[in-house]
Amino acid sequence: MKPFDLYIGIDWSGSKGKYQRGIAVSEAKSGKKAPYPPPELIEPPNGRARWSRTFIYEYLSEKIKHNQRILVGLDFAFAHPFFYDCDQTKQELGKSQQKGSSKQRPARLKCPAYYPKLSEGKALTSPQKLWAKIDSLSPEANFYGGGVWENKSYSAYYCTHKRRGKLYHFRRRETEYVAMCMKNGRCPSITFKAIGPDDVGTGSMAGMRFLHSFVKEHGKKSAIWPFDTNKIKTAQIVFVEIFPTLYFRLGEIKKSSSKMDMEAMNQALRHYKSKALSKKIAINQNDGDAADALISAASIRSFAESKDENYFSGIDSKAATKEGWIFGVLI
Repeated sequence: MKPFDLYIGIDWSGSKGKYQRGIAVSEAKSGKKAPYPPPELIEPPNGRARWSRTFIYEYLSEKIKHNQRILVGLDFAFAHPFFYDCDQTKQELGKSQQKGSSKQRPARLKCPAYYPKLSEGKALTSPQKLWAKIDSLSPEANFYGGGVWENKSYSAYYCTHKRRGKLYHFRRRETEYVAMCMKNGRCPSITFKAIGPDDVGTGSMAGMRFLHSFVKEHGKKSAIWPFDTNKIKTAQIVFVEIFPTLYFRLGEIKKSSSKMDMEAMNQALRHYKSKALSKKIAINQNDGDAADALISAASIRSFAESKDENYFSGIDSKAATKEGWIFGVLI
């Protein structure tokens, strides 16, 4: 595996609009030995107060022009569940499996699919085909993915601000079940849920459009883990799925959805062999997005440079090739 020169953590947002309040970006340089240099926050371009998904695309497109090998963590699901049926425990799941007390899985689908029972959905046999379909259903600018909710056939599978689809079920990906069962583990909300404070679906739809476009333009120089296994060792830019809340918990910091202070932030960074943040960086208690980006850049660096575990090839799961996998979650 060719080493990385730079690590980028991106806290994502799927919200509608020209700019996204919830996006934050952090860079962490590689280091010869621990403790590594602290991550740094990257400001939006052109003096803007906020990032946009289009700005992120342009920022990474510029990065790929330079002679650096970069690992980029994106905070959204790279694909929908493919193998598992509806989890009958539903909300009870959060009380038991979130604490690692249960490793039960629901039954596997007899005919695995991203959209079970949808005839035209049978053709969506890979993440790349899923991304292309989401992109075709959502023509709006800035990679907004909400066009899916306007399609009668596909909107039936989602719970959105407009309606709860008739085929909306509590389905999870394999990586989410594994993440729940880790020590201090936790998993994100389901990808078909696109409403409320734990909305994962909206960001993931936008993210899938983003990946689809980036691969079309920069496919020769980029790789997406764990799908492009043959390219990951040498690609100039490699994308991985991240889950910042889990990284804080693995560092034994129980970060709330929005609050973080410098002391807790630096404690979490130490867990990932990073030096403390520069005094020039100010993390206020309501700056959860910035904190998520910072911990993500530091954690994916720690995982990628680990001599004890191989986080790239240590995933022995057929599900990963269809559903994606959260970087840092080992079976």
